[in-house]
Amino acid sequence: MKVLRQPLIAREQGAVLVQASVILVLLLGFGAFVIDFGVLWMSRGQAQNAADAGAMSGAIARAYDADDSSPGGSVEQSAAAVVATNPVWFEAPATAVSFQCPTGAVPGRCVRVDVYRDGTNSSEALPMIFGPVINISTQGVRATATAQVVPGNATTCMKPWAIPDK
Repeated sequence: MKVLRQPLIAREQGAVLVQASVILVLLLGFGAFVIDFGVLWMSRGQAQNAADAGAMSGAIARAYDADDSSPGGSVEQSAAAVVATNPVWFEAPATAVSFQCPTGAVPGRCVRVDVYRDGTNSSEALPMIFGPVINISTQGVRATATAQVVPGNATTCMKPWAIPDK
């Protein structure tokens, strides 16, 4: 009696195709996650740059132009204008300017700038490219920067290590 058996190769044909398709789906999922996460990280840096520039602009305006810390004053307008020129993911972020100093700082003459691109304070949230596949449609970033106006020539701890040139 003769037993007919299929060769080993014929029974396992196509096994690599199943494994490759599973791995391809996983790699595409990770790639989609990386793209959306990259948008978040890039926007986070852009928001912090906008907040830093706005705080510096507000502090300079407060030091040299006028100490106008009223709502809608020249300091707030200067800080908001600089933030508006620094887009966060291709759009201008929302801005909130205040004049409170952080704890530990000498009180007075501070400019705090909060930058929003998260759907709050009349800002638009960041888009998700592949997030809607897993039911996440938006993501957001916020950044804060504070600058303080202090005299730059009032220090006593600097030693003259060079002789001034005439």
